Amino acid sequence: METVQQALPKAVLIFTIEKPSDFISIMDTSICHTSACTKARLTLDSTTPGVSYDPVTDIVAVTQKVWLEFSVAPDTTNKKPLLYHVVGMAFKGDGGDVVGLKAFPVQHITNHKLEIDAKDYKLRIVTVKDADPAHDDFDFLLLIQRSSDGALGVIDPKIVNVTFGVIQPKIVNVT
Repeated sequence: METVQQALPKAVLIFTIEKPSDFISIMDTSICHTSACTKARLTLDSTTPGVSYDPVTDIVAVTQKVWLEFSVAPDTTNKKPLLYHVVGMAFKGDGGDVVGLKAFPVQHITNHKLEIDAKDYKLRIVTVKDADPAHDDFDFLLLIQRSSDGALGVIDPKIVNVTFGVIQPKIVNVT
């Protein structure tokens, strides 16, 4: 399986939650029934073939088969770093592949070693294979967990799969 992963380009997407108040717990009953997502600024390795980012619209466009790696940068403003772990992903398609089983056949959740101020931490990330960007039009959601209390939140990475070079403007983010 590692050989297959190495054969495709990999885009590294890192989200930064700039203020702790931007984190919205999905267990918060006041917002539980809304589409509220945690606000996060995206950093993308722009050299990945088939993946582009438009900072004006804040949309990531995927035009070819590629590995997408998702993580959330730690908040190091306090003495003890606050980590946000990506613990899962959800896909919602419009066509026959509603939950992305064909378009995203492989997902890996792994723990990575992270050094902050000479101390080692573990950070959970998700890597997904976008095997068929033209297959369907999908909404993506990242499920994240805050290390301080285990609260769960959601980030909308605003990814648009591109068919025939035209962005399908379906993705909507409520922030």
